Amino acid sequence: MNLDTEQLKKKAMEQVIAAEARRKRGIIIRTIALVFKTRWFKIADLKAAISGRDIDDSELYDILDYFEDKGIIRARNELTKNPVEVLDADQEDDEVKLTSKGTDVIQFSIPEPGIDL
Repeated sequence: MNLDTEQLKKKAMEQVIAAEARRKRGIIIRTIALVFKTRWFKIADLKAAISGRDIDDSELYDILDYFEDKGIIRARNELTKNPVEVLDADQEDDEVKLTSKGTDVIQFSIPEPGIDL
């Protein structure tokens, strides 16, 4: 195979991986919006809500981190109400919530090309 063929295969694989990431982000944000709406919720409850959806813990935390970086969700400690980073959040002791920007994204008011809705 020549270099052009290898580059085309690599680009095609990258596109498939990116599409899969967007699809999984869509599953997560739709689940949050439908199940939890704008309430605070535990990551453990989100995990239960998406069980069987082919998203492992590592992917879930990557997606939640992506959402946090985009301002789509925020996380806090349940007891102290102090903000926490989602990657440092304890799935039982900390809570996550869809932000107003997250609501706008799910309602198509703000375009978000990284999420398939």
